Amino acid sequence: MNNVIDVSNLQHLMSAIKSKLDRKSNLDHLHGNMVNISRIITLEDVETMNIEELEKTLLLFSTVIDEFYVDGANGSDLSGDGSEGRPWKTIQHSIDSMKKLCSPIGRISLYIANGIYVENVEIESMNINVIGNDVTPNAVTIKSLSGRTFQALGGDLYISGIRFEGSTLRTFLGAWNNHSRIANCVFYSNVVNEYDVSSESSFVRLYDVNFAGPLRGSILGASYHGVIWPWNNNKVIDPTTVTNLVHSYHMGNVIVSGATSFTSSVTITGRRYQVTQMGRLETLSNLPAATIAGTTATGGTVI
Repeated sequence: MNNVIDVSNLQHLMSAIKSKLDRKSNLDHLHGNMVNISRIITLEDVETMNIEELEKTLLLFSTVIDEFYVDGANGSDLSGDGSEGRPWKTIQHSIDSMKKLCSPIGRISLYIANGIYVENVEIESMNINVIGNDVTPNAVTIKSLSGRTFQALGGDLYISGIRFEGSTLRTFLGAWNNHSRIANCVFYSNVVNEYDVSSESSFVRLYDVNFAGPLRGSILGASYHGVIWPWNNNKVIDPTTVTNLVHSYHMGNVIVSGATSFTSSVTITGRRYQVTQMGRLETLSNLPAATIAGTTATGGTVI
């Protein structure tokens, strides 16, 4: 039997990818839209992929129906149309305009030019790629003076190459059944915030994320059946003081896979892992909870 799948039968391939992901991660959180593309892939390819490769393949097979551009220095929210030659000026205006212009079916890509964007960004019910500078993430900064810097409510988000600077609230929030993948980004904090990255009733996965800056509240937080998973090569790169590294509460789930490393100069004023109000912490290791320094469970579960 020939196991080569022409993309004309893409539904079969997508099912194979999702099935493999379910077997590897036991989390049914991915979805995508079909599109005819000129690529041949085999079932054997799917079986040898790791989770990150599977997600990227699934993202590739989602329809990108249009691409838009934002440039804080050279764009205009008045005369721009979001094209590369006439970009918009602010990210939120770009998001609002794309939602009016585009069908909710398929994906949209927004490319952000280098610069500092002082604004609060909210994306609701969109399947979108938000791309900054993957070579130098610090060159594209989204900074809030108050409130949440960036929140994704529903939909499917892939975001990369961006530096986030937060206020005293959450810097990034995925909520309302949102699925977010954050790759090659920097979260900078010099205040006691709520969380750098948080998930409410959503699934948030981190790849190659750096946490910078001298002061913060908690790095990761999950609640209301939300799941947050620092999957691969995430690092705390500056000497910093934190209250809790991780907080899982209100039936949230934080998966600590061992893929996040911390500098020796991290000062923890609270707990390494804080689990409260029926929260859940998965260490994905053979170490019993009692051997994890600073672990506390108050009405929660540590496995």
